[in-house]
Amino acid sequence: MRTFLERVVVAIGALEKGNPRDWLNDGRPDATQLSRLWGATVSASVRDAAWTIAQQRAETPKSVLSRVLKKKGARFLRQVCESRQWSTARSGEDLVRIVAERVTFDEAKALEA
Repeated sequence: MRTFLERVVVAIGALEKGNPRDWLNDGRPDATQLSRLWGATVSASVRDAAWTIAQQRAETPKSVLSRVLKKKGARFLRQVCESRQWSTARSGEDLVRIVAERVTFDEAKALEA
């Protein structure tokens, strides 16, 4: 049986992406909308806890490496490829794809650190 927090995580997944009615300006889900979906009050603190869980579950090596690209640049990812004798590419997004296909989630997180 799912906990209330777990049900809120599921409700977040049911919200329509890009619908301003469902999301706050800062990108978090609207607690009022979540309350309407479940017919029970979802407090801001429960919403925030569920949002953190939902974001963690949505992370993939590719999403982590996209952040690495923004923070450390294409040169860093190119060096990762070269040090492991993987093919390289010109665009940063291609480098993200190449590395994401070859590393685990934990390895991607280590590159982010």
